[in-house]
Amino acid sequence: MAFGLGADGTVRAPALAELKADQVWLVVDATRKPSDTLAWTRKVGWATHTDALAVLNSQNTLTPQSVNELGLPVGWLDDRQATSTLL
Repeated sequence: MAFGLGADGTVRAPALAELKADQVWLVVDATRKPSDTLAWTRKVGWATHTDALAVLNSQNTLTPQSVNELGLPVGWLDDRQATSTLL
């Protein structure tokens, strides 16, 4: 199930928490500013535990490893299962 941000960038924390998901993965774009992605990751973390990252666009940036700053293991990298939990 996909669960996105509100149009204003807010996380619908009560609805996300009520899902009681077995696992929660965040889909992040490696080309985004790390500080913006970290702020969004923290918002989700206030509502639920996050297990892993699915990283997109790692080939389109010189610093894909910036997603490591989020402190979550990488489980998916672009179009395949990650071979390492860090970039």
